[in-house]
Amino acid sequence: MTAQKSLHWKAFLLALGISTAVFLPFVIYNGGYFIFIGDFNAQQIPFYKLVHQAVREGNFGWSWTTDLGANFIASYSFYNLTSPFFWLTIPFPTDWVPFLMAPLLILKNACAVLFLHRHSKNTATSCIVFLFSPACIIARHFPCKPKSLHPSLI
Repeated sequence: MTAQKSLHWKAFLLALGISTAVFLPFVIYNGGYFIFIGDFNAQQIPFYKLVHQAVREGNFGWSWTTDLGANFIASYSFYNLTSPFFWLTIPFPTDWVPFLMAPLLILKNACAVLFLHRHSKNTATSCIVFLFSPACIIARHFPCKPKSLHPSLI
C-alpha cells in the first residue's frame, strides 16, 4: 500500500471514529434509534422500510402503498434504489431498518471524507471539518449520495 493510500484510509477511519462518537450517544439515549428532526422520522424511515420490504419480496412493479398508486421504480429510484448504502441493508430483516439508520449515516460520513480526501488536496482535518459544516449537518438525512460518493460536487 502506498503512503497516499494509507493516508486515505487513515482519514476514513478517523471520520468513522468521530462520526461514531457523535452519533452513538444519541442512539444509546434513544434505545437504538437515531432520531432526527424534520422529514427523516416522518418520511425517510417509513419510505426506507417500504422499499426495503418491496425489494426483499421482489415487488418492483406498481406500488399501491404510495399515494393512490405509483410506479415503484420511478418513485423510489432517487432516494433508495440507486443508493449503494440502501443495498447494504437488504440482507437484514425489514424490522431492523430503523436501527440501521445510524450505522448507515456513520458509514456515509466516513465515505464522504474518504472520497473528499482522495479527490482533493485537503488534509484529513479539513475534510472532517467540512463533514460537520452546517451545509452537511442540515443535509444529513438526505440520501447523501453526492456528499458520500463525490463530495467535491457540493
